[in-house]
Amino acid sequence: MSTAQHLRAIDLLCSRDLRAEHRGSHLRGPGFELTELLRTTFDDGGMGEYDTVAEQYEAERDALLAPLGAKWGETHEIGLQGWQLRGGLGDEIPEPWHRLSGLAESLHVWRAGDRWLALGITYHDGPALLRLVAAATDIDPP
Repeated sequence: MSTAQHLRAIDLLCSRDLRAEHRGSHLRGPGFELTELLRTTFDDGGMGEYDTVAEQYEAERDALLAPLGAKWGETHEIGLQGWQLRGGLGDEIPEPWHRLSGLAESLHVWRAGDRWLALGITYHDGPALLRLVAAATDIDPP
């Protein structure tokens, strides 16, 4: 996908009704929706490519920051390790923030009208899966 295609997917994500029935999907829930912009699965023989693909995903994410910033304002990068720690200590971290904190090290976030937009790379969904994800939610970060 090109940067323009990613931006269209994010615009679509931001326009969706987040309170619509979510049908049990792991990518949707009450008040949020995640979309995969890029996804690469590695088998045992392809792990040597992991670092190269991770760098490509970082470049794709970084290419989205300027146009999203022009539309939604300055981005804030949030480190998620603190949320992971708080969740492990019993604090309630609301979805989708809890899920994202278990998948990514950090997120770029914007206040997009009446919702939040988040963009990040998931490294922690297993060593053989890498994703560039965007999330829209009307639930405030913890």
